[in-house]
Amino acid sequence: MNGSNYEEFVNSLNRSNNTDEYNSAIESETVTPARNAHSGSKKRKIDEIDKGTSDNNNFGYVEVKKLEHCTRTLQKNIRLLINEAPDLTEVERLLTSKTLDQNTIFDLENNELIKLAAQLKTKYNNGRLRLFDSIINNNASVIEGVDDEDNEISSGSEKSMDTERHTRKTSKEPESKESNVPDLPVINDIKLCNRVFIHKSIINNKSYLHKSELMASHNERLEFLGDSVLNNLVTVIIFNKFPEASEGELSKIRSSLVNNVTLAEFSILYGFDKKLRSNINDQILKDSTQKIYADIFEAYIGALAIERKFDYTEIQQWLTTLMDSRLNKHARQISSTEEINKDAKSELYSLIGTAAFHPQYEVVKTGDGSSNPFVIRCTMGDDVLGVGTAPSNKDAGLRAAMEALKNKSLLEKYSQVRFNMDRNQSVISNKTKSAQLSTSTSQSSETQKIDTTIFPLIADVSTDVDNKAKNELYSILGKNMGTIPIYEIYEMSSKQFRAELKVKGIHVATAVDATKKRACSRAAMTIINNKEAIDALCSL
Repeated sequence: MNGSNYEEFVNSLNRSNNTDEYNSAIESETVTPARNAHSGSKKRKIDEIDKGTSDNNNFGYVEVKKLEHCTRTLQKNIRLLINEAPDLTEVERLLTSKTLDQNTIFDLENNELIKLAAQLKTKYNNGRLRLFDSIINNNASVIEGVDDEDNEISSGSEKSMDTERHTRKTSKEPESKESNVPDLPVINDIKLCNRVFIHKSIINNKSYLHKSELMASHNERLEFLGDSVLNNLVTVIIFNKFPEASEGELSKIRSSLVNNVTLAEFSILYGFDKKLRSNINDQILKDSTQKIYADIFEAYIGALAIERKFDYTEIQQWLTTLMDSRLNKHARQISSTEEINKDAKSELYSLIGTAAFHPQYEVVKTGDGSSNPFVIRCTMGDDVLGVGTAPSNKDAGLRAAMEALKNKSLLEKYSQVRFNMDRNQSVISNKTKSAQLSTSTSQSSETQKIDTTIFPLIADVSTDVDNKAKNELYSILGKNMGTIPIYEIYEMSSKQFRAELKVKGIHVATAVDATKKRACSRAAMTIINNKEAIDALCSL
C-alpha cells in the first residue's frame, strides 16, 4: 500500500476528529446498560411472538431488510479493510516514511481504530481470521468452526511478531496438504479396477476377440463414462460452492477443474501413471502424457460409478475434498471481484464534474449481452480515467466509473480544475441557457470586436517542454472563462505530430513535436507565456 492510498484510508477512518456525525454514530453504537435492557426487552418480544402470546408483532419486513442491509454493510466493510488497511509491519514502515504529513503520522501512532484495523489485517494475513472469509462468502457453517483464537486481538508489537512467525510457519501448509491427498475410493472389483489402467493399444492387435470383448478389455468406455460423470459432479459442486457466480464464471471454473492438466496432476498424485499398461512408443507417451493420464483419472471415476451403481455420493465427497484448494482459490478470486457500485457515476461527478465540464462515457466495444461484453471508456479532456467491461452497457459504464474513482492522480488533477473554476461559470442553469439563446446574436457581434488577429500563435520549438502546461491552462481557462481547451492532433508525413489548440472554436495556437503529448504541452505553453493572448482569451 503506497502512502497516498494509506493517507486516504486514514482520513476515511479517522473522521472522529472532525465530523460530529461520526462521533454521534460511535456514541449510538456504544452498548450501555440501558441499551442492554432494551435488547432484553426486544428478545422477550421475539419470544412472545414465537410462542404466539404477543398482540403486537413488531418483527416484520422492515426488520428483515434492516438486518439484510446490516449484514451486507458488514461484508462491504470487511472487504474494504482487507483491501485497504495496512498490517502492523506496513504501519511501522509508514511511521518512518518521509512522504506522509505529520497529521497522518499522528493518526498512525495514536488512533486506536487505525491500530485495530492494522491488527485485524495482520491477523487476516496470518490466516487467523478465517471468520472474515466466511462472512464475505455467506458461509455460516464455517463460522461455527472458527477457532476461539480468532476472537482475540493482539495489542502489542511482541504479539504481532509472534503472529508473523505464525504466518511463516503456516504458509507451508498448502504444500503439505497437496501431499496428503484424500483417500482414494476403492474399486473392489479387481477386474474392473485393472481395466482402468489398460490402454487400448494393449489389445488392438488381438483380432481374435469379439468387438464387445475388445471394448470390455480397455479403459476407453470407462473414460467416456467418467468424463460425463466428472463434468456433472463438478458442475454440482461449483454450483453449490459459488451461488453468486455467473454462468460464464462457472464455466471457466469448471474448465479449470476438469482440463487435462489438472486431471493429469490428480492421476500422478495417486500414482496412476505408474500403473498404466500400454504399447505406446515412449516418445509418443512423453508428448501426450497429460491426455493419457487424464483419461486414466476419468476412467477410474467411470469404474467407481459402475461399482457404486451410479450412486455418486461418495464420489462427490471425494472430489470436493480433492479439489478443495483449487475451489478455495477460485472463491478468493470471486470474492476479490468488486460488486458493481450503482452510485459510481454520481460519486465521480460529485468529485470532479461540473455542468460545463464532466466525465464522458464512450463505447469502445459493443457487446451482445452474453459471451461478448461491452467495453466502455470514461474520459475527461484528453485523459482516460478508467475502462469498464461488463455484459451490459450500463454495468460497463459503472465499472468504468469505478475504475476512474481509483485513478488518484487524474482525480487530483481534475478536482483542482473544478476547484479553480468559477462557480457561476461552472453551472449552466435553465435561465442561463435561455439568456444565451436570446443573446446569441449580440454575443457573436461582441466576439467579432475582440482582436483575434494575433491567433493562431506558433510554438517555439527551441524551448523546453513543460509537462504541466496543459494542467495550468485547464485551470486558467476554467477559472476565468468557464471553458476548456480543445486539442486537435494531426500526424504529419515527417512522423511528427501537429497540435492545434482551440478555445471556444477559435484556433489559438499550433505546435509540432515528436509525440502527441509533447505537441499539446508545447501549444499550451505558447498561450500561457503570452499575456496578450491570455487577456484576449479571457475577454471572449
